[in-house]
Amino acid sequence: MRPVVLCPTEEAAFRRRFLEGLERREPLVLAAAGWGSLEWGRMRAWLGDEVILEGVDRASWVAGESQTAFGGKAPVNGEILIPTGGSGGGLRFARHTRETLEAACRAFAEHWGGGAVDAVGVLPLHHVSGLLAWLRCEWTGGAFLPTSSLEDALDAAHGGRFLSLVPTQLVRLLEAGESDAAMRRWRAVFVGGGPGSPALWRRARQRGWPLAPTYGATETAAMVAVSAPEDFLGGDDRCGRALPGVRLTVPSASEGGEGLLSVECPSLFLGYAGPGLAAVDRPVGPWQTRDRARLDPDGGLAILGRADAAILTGGEKVYPEDVENLLVETGIAGEAIVCGVPDAEWGERLAAVYRPGPNDGAGRREYLRKRAAPHAVPAIWIPVPELPRTPVGKPDRAKARRLAERAGSAPGSEGTAT
Repeated sequence: MRPVVLCPTEEAAFRRRFLEGLERREPLVLAAAGWGSLEWGRMRAWLGDEVILEGVDRASWVAGESQTAFGGKAPVNGEILIPTGGSGGGLRFARHTRETLEAACRAFAEHWGGGAVDAVGVLPLHHVSGLLAWLRCEWTGGAFLPTSSLEDALDAAHGGRFLSLVPTQLVRLLEAGESDAAMRRWRAVFVGGGPGSPALWRRARQRGWPLAPTYGATETAAMVAVSAPEDFLGGDDRCGRALPGVRLTVPSASEGGEGLLSVECPSLFLGYAGPGLAAVDRPVGPWQTRDRARLDPDGGLAILGRADAAILTGGEKVYPEDVENLLVETGIAGEAIVCGVPDAEWGERLAAVYRPGPNDGAGRREYLRKRAAPHAVPAIWIPVPELPRTPVGKPDRAKARRLAERAGSAPGSEGTAT
């Protein structure tokens, strides 16, 4: 069967066509409404024109940037390809099936006591967290209410409903300052998409919001671990414990218990596919992530950041999440992305692309040197009104790095984002 490229331009039509495709066992390739000519050009070079476009403007497909045909195996009947690469051309898809997605929904429902799941959707349906928020409701006989804005979602807050957010959306709600009553009405507010800042958790906790930090990935069909709101409100910043049927391990943990997280569960993806990828199946057994984690004796999971995001500067390893958290905690930044910029002398220099906070100012580097090692203090600062984002709202590290590389070569200089 021909691949179906399915884009959530109109959500009701997307949901209907997705379910039809499952029944027919068509190969479904999910796409983002925010893609530009680069992404559509890569898709066309990979899949060709013998595709069914649903929610995709054919003019955009045809007008995609002309590119040499990519290799890579075409999608297989019965597979659902969910994008896991970021914006900017690095397209990659996790290959799932109806069975892996149903396993994820069963584990979620069992963890929360069985029965129908009711949720409000604010994340796009091409994204694994948005897709699973809907499918949990669809396959348990629950009610799913899609909304077009956070404001509409707050109007739908109800004690029996779940809400899923990425950290950026949580920041916006905290800054709005008028949402406490509505936020306290949710059964649980899931927050995933990366390790949360301790300062962010503290602000939400002080306001009594029933957050449930989660851990999951496109490869695992969304969450495989989740905290309980009462644990979060009691001071626990971790991502909770594994869902039923999920086995989490840290095989090569250091003395402090830290290492790379491995996940084994029925909802694991089959492998990757995409432009230029060979669609090789994932090795049998646990999937080793690139996330640094700690598993505590009580089964609680703490996510510490990405191992492959480490920056090497002057022979010292720096994890960007640690510096980002410091910038937010000190009030220098409201939000920040820290990245490495190539440098002939140091290997890489630290750059901060940040939305200025109340304590930003000329003396920030001297202030930070009292709180952190010299190699963990950014040398380049690029203030921006808003952080660059991927289509789903996550920080776009690739774009931030490009901004930093254009910002100037002198350490300590102010960059200008363009």
